[in-house]
Formats: sequence, C-alpha cells, structure tokens
Amino acid sequence: MIAGGSRIAAYLATILLDMNIAVKIIEKNPDEALDLALRFPDVTVICGDGTDQATLLSENLDGMDGFVSLTDNDEENVIISMFAEQQGVEHVVPKVNRVELGFLLEKPGFSNAVTPKNIAADKIVQYVRAMQNSVGSNVESIILAADGQMEVPEFRVASNCRFIGRQVKDLLLKSGILVAFITHKSRPMDARGIPVSSRGIR
Repeated sequence: MIAGGSRIAAYLATILLDMNIAVKIIEKNPDEALDLALRFPDVTVICGDGTDQATLLSENLDGMDGFVSLTDNDEENVIISMFAEQQGVEHVVPKVNRVELGFLLEKPGFSNAVTPKNIAADKIVQYVRAMQNSVGSNVESIILAADGQMEVPEFRVASNCRFIGRQVKDLLLKSGILVAFITHKSRPMDARGIPVSSRGIR
C-alpha cells in the first residue's frame, strides 16, 4: 500500500508491478487519482485521504505486507507509518523530505526511512569517489554496497596483463574477492563463462 500518488509513487508502482507485486495507491486528489488509474490499470487506486486512519483500515492496511508513506507532509508520513506498524505491517517506509526532521525517525526506529536529499547527496559523493579512485589505474569505477561494507570495482584488463588467456577459476585471488561479471569482445557473461541474458546474469 502506498499513501500519496506522487511521482515517486508512480515510479515505485512501476518497479513493484514488474516484480509481480500487487499495489494499492491512496491519493486524495481526484484528478491525480484518475490519472494514476489510467496510467496503471493493474494498480488499485483509491481516491481518499491516505493519512486518515479510518481510510487505511477500511482498505485493509492490517493485511498488507508493506506500507510506504509518500505524502507531501513529513510529519504525517511518520505518524501514519507508526500507525501502520501498530497494525502489524511488516515493512514500513516513511518519506521525510526535510533532513532536520530526521530525529522523528529515531524513536520509532524506522531504519528503512527515505530522505531524498540524503539519497541524492550519497549518490553524488559515491560517483565522485569512484572517479577519484579510478585515476591512474585500470579501475573505471568503484561502487560501495551493503552500507559501505563491500566495494564493487569495475576495471578494464590491459593488453599486457599476465592473466590473459587463463580462466578465472584458475586465478589465485585474495580471500573475500568475488569475480561476478565479465565483458569479452562486447559479449556479456558471468564469471563461469555463461552468456548473460538481456535481463542480467542468470
């Protein structure tokens, strides 16, 4: 269930539908609700107030696997997210636009809260660091994953590399290193030599 029919909600609905996850969006603006219903015929769109507890309960909030609050009001997002948790919803994600209101998320313990400004800043810093790390080496980019616990480097093999012609399984790699993806002669494949489909590694 998604409270608020913003652009983020539409983007999220597209991703969830691709994952075969049923989606219900509650939007109080009649015109926006109609637009969502026309754009997403497979989504259940309710024209109502997603911050109203009675409305949420009438739309089976307590039977949902996840609840995302994407209204324009940060405080209401936190309050209805707390209500969703009280109703036993397992996965609750509130959106808070103002960074200074982060303290609202600490007491309820919303570890999955979304702050668009922080996400944008993190992505920019990640990109800049990746560019810095790639200077003067074969590494083209480095991406941090798992909250910084894992580095994912992308690098190009030089023509004079002593490992050319050897299979990945025969390389002596340091402990903790995983070779997951290879592009050879513009043909993508995983490290086992299996060609990759258009949807990614199989």
